[in-house]
Amino acid sequence: MIFDRVHAIMQLMEWENWQCALLVAQLGTVAAAASRLNVDATTVSRRVKRLEAKLGARIFERRGLRLHATYSFREALTNVEAADVALRSAEEAVGHPSSKLFQRTVRITAVPFLVDYLLVPGLAAFRRQARFRIELVADNRNLSLTRREADIAVRFDSPRERVSGVAQRLGAVAYAVYAAAGVEPVDLPWATLEDAYAHLPEARWTAKTSGKFKPEFKANRTQTVREIVAVGLAKALLPQVMGEQDRRLVRISDEMILCREVDLIKPFGEGPMPHLDLVTQWLRKLFTQPKAGALGLIAP
Repeated sequence: MIFDRVHAIMQLMEWENWQCALLVAQLGTVAAAASRLNVDATTVSRRVKRLEAKLGARIFERRGLRLHATYSFREALTNVEAADVALRSAEEAVGHPSSKLFQRTVRITAVPFLVDYLLVPGLAAFRRQARFRIELVADNRNLSLTRREADIAVRFDSPRERVSGVAQRLGAVAYAVYAAAGVEPVDLPWATLEDAYAHLPEARWTAKTSGKFKPEFKANRTQTVREIVAVGLAKALLPQVMGEQDRRLVRISDEMILCREVDLIKPFGEGPMPHLDLVTQWLRKLFTQPKAGALGLIAP
């Protein structure tokens, strides 16, 4: 009995070594892995060295400031990922999840209205599928995938982020014109994004449609434009995934005046990462959900 307990403890220690190595491979630095695991960097380094000693081979090579998995370790990552998921699922099924188990965190950046109206409503279904910690970064800026400011970017066409990652088409978001419920829209002025965003399709369409009656209201966020519309001050071209979920608004135009394609971007040069594949599958399903058509979500 004592031997069995000691053996189990040693197996857990070995698994923690694998988990540390897995996280270093994903995040690129010992410090980042240590921060994610809430341990010090020395602990992570020690566990990685123990694993390398057991395997009799190096599993990382340094390129600049980042650590990259060696070819042989990249080949093994899929199995390590699968084992990690299986172990966590088994402990959850038993009902006694260990506080020491590796907790997967996926950091997703997207434009704010996609976070609020697309990703957040879909989180419940994803949590039933995979017990990940999800960090949502609502930001119009192009965050660095290579520096792991985010694991995945959900963006409209973004050439800068495409340079640092592999883009996959998720679908498209349709736009329509909305006004406040109960307000006569004919004489309402237009609201749109400020001049810094004049190059965007929705801003160009509004400028062309309003003609000599230039928009009276401008804002730097789509959500603010929506609020201007909701209080009855103006009408505006808005994403249907936003407009159709706001009971204060009514659509006063045909569906899909224009649509914008949405891409998922993951960093270049990564080995197999099943956890990111699960997130990708979830994001794709958001564009094929039963109410996708009513929300102006178009599958690729």
